[in-house]
Amino acid sequence: MSLVTVWTNEKFAAVCCDGRLSERGADGRLIPVREDYVKFQALTDTVVLAGTGSEFVFDALVPAARAFAADHEGSPELFKYLEAVVPSHARALLDIGAERFNKPPEVALVLVGFDAAQGRIRCVSWTSDDNLIPVDREQGTGCFGQ
Repeated sequence: MSLVTVWTNEKFAAVCCDGRLSERGADGRLIPVREDYVKFQALTDTVVLAGTGSEFVFDALVPAARAFAADHEGSPELFKYLEAVVPSHARALLDIGAERFNKPPEVALVLVGFDAAQGRIRCVSWTSDDNLIPVDREQGTGCFGQ
């Protein structure tokens, strides 16, 4: 199990992770590979993307989301745009991963930060288990794992 924990209130958000990166063995069990993997990345000064599950998906998704965020950073609609871009790009990466690895990767993603259009901190999550359907999290603590 791999965990990312997010805590939010109206004006503050915190994200932390366990650092464990694992691979699924032939028997289906998770095998730890390393303990220093960073599972969250700042896309801007106010928005963070976190993920567990497939290293392939997360490591390809972050630079694409960061570039998109940089192109739209001045927009008050940035968070809304990222809400659409993140799962769309993740779906494409899941498809590529399924072909490359002969099985569909698993991923859980969290977008957390300041939504300028709504004037508040928001937290939205997606999992491949739920077909990347967005869940807008209420303020408080949420753990996400894959």
